[in-house]
Amino acid sequence: MSKNGTTSTITVTGRRAEALMSMTPAQRVLAIRKMTGKSKRTVKRTRRTKRIKLADVRHDSRDIRNHFTKTLTDHGASGTCIGNCTRVLTKILLGSTSKDLRRILHVGSDGSVRDKLGRTPLAMIQLAESLASDKIEFESRLGDEACLDAVETIARNLKSAVDVIRVTPSNQEN
Repeated sequence: MSKNGTTSTITVTGRRAEALMSMTPAQRVLAIRKMTGKSKRTVKRTRRTKRIKLADVRHDSRDIRNHFTKTLTDHGASGTCIGNCTRVLTKILLGSTSKDLRRILHVGSDGSVRDKLGRTPLAMIQLAESLASDKIEFESRLGDEACLDAVETIARNLKSAVDVIRVTPSNQEN
């Protein structure tokens, strides 16, 4: 067990890991407590800390999204173009449309897909929106076509970069 600030990380493998995965969250807390000798309060606090950190990440994601849409609006992009930019980012980076992601991630019509995305996909979307905002501002892009072109360029370049560094069985040997 190693300490990372206020939280602890435990590595469990083999039969114990399988047993933990089959338990309910409450049972898991008790089992971890027995393995580590920690109090129930400490185990719950650790889970709460992780949820708070994830909520902060999602909040930052919304701020970046708001800046992105404001940049598009300031540079003459219509509401339709903003929707198209979002579709392009989602399709290129995540391989699905937002509508498909809603279905896959079980998000209702009033829910947020960002709240259900994992860390890596969310970070990719955040980075793409931030870089696209910078590109549009730096190059003084104006209008729907120019903004959409900038977003598509950023999305394709980012996807290529992520594909190169992502660990897969084919590039793991290198």
